Amino acid sequence: MLAACEIGYRHGSRWGREQSEHARTVSNMVKASILGLVTFLLGFSFSMTSTRHEIRRKVVLDEANAIGTLDLRATLLQQPEQYQLRSALRKLVRLRLALPNLSNAPDELDATRKALVSELDVVWSAVQRAHEKSPQSVLVSQIVPSANEVIDLNTTRYWAANSHMPAAVLVMLAACAVVACMLIGHSCGQTERRHAGLWFA
Repeated sequence: MLAACEIGYRHGSRWGREQSEHARTVSNMVKASILGLVTFLLGFSFSMTSTRHEIRRKVVLDEANAIGTLDLRATLLQQPEQYQLRSALRKLVRLRLALPNLSNAPDELDATRKALVSELDVVWSAVQRAHEKSPQSVLVSQIVPSANEVIDLNTTRYWAANSHMPAAVLVMLAACAVVACMLIGHSCGQTERRHAGLWFA
């Protein structure tokens, strides 16, 4: 960015003084338009990032509530399905808590995600066995929709964690920021004064 400002400054100090008043007016209009575009892109990117952050926070809360609800409803089942289901949920929680610490270890992260999916399979298998053993208790406990919600939220959380800002937006934002810095340097060059505070801002 500083290099772009310096390039713009040297161009402005060398040729900017020779511009007519009309040329400067047109140049200032173009500069204002590009800076306005950069401002719009910054606001747009911040809005996208903020929305994704809020979605991730909501998914974490929803998943915690769903797991808690499923654990409570599991107490209405008979043994050994109750123990199997609650044990799988405890393992699921431990695996989920371990995921954020594995961002720099791709192999361990992938293995943990596979283990998490395996525990979800155990959860569903326990629900199936409970239904085969006592369909009425499963119906009363409403454990099927709770188990479905936990499984669905795992997929939703994976999607949210891998949902990033489009690369095209980032490239456009970076390009416009570089051009904006060059224009700021150009304006400073026309006055033959480097405004260091403005450059670093």
